[in-house]
Amino acid sequence: MARKVVYCPYCSATNGAVKKAGVLKIIHDKFRAKKTADEMEKWKRTFAPAVEAQKELGMYLNKAIHEDLNPLKTLDLFKRISDEVAFIHSFILAELMSPLSGL
Repeated sequence: MARKVVYCPYCSATNGAVKKAGVLKIIHDKFRAKKTADEMEKWKRTFAPAVEAQKELGMYLNKAIHEDLNPLKTLDLFKRISDEVAFIHSFILAELMSPLSGL
């Protein structure tokens, strides 16, 4: 079975949990892993000038750590998955869905 990885081996992007957050709303929680704490702090520091200009933005910063994935962005992500990776994932899914797997 595949192991969970924090960073994509192909593009080095941060992987995270993908969750349904409502009707046609999907979020990517890419800073969920403990290994990404430094990356999250670096991301938050990019907003320092804006927070300094408007202090009330600081309280919303912790709520904005999820990336919203709209249908077009999600489609683009699926299109960027290589055929090799898609085949491997479909094979693993077929194995898990098999009545003989015991799951």
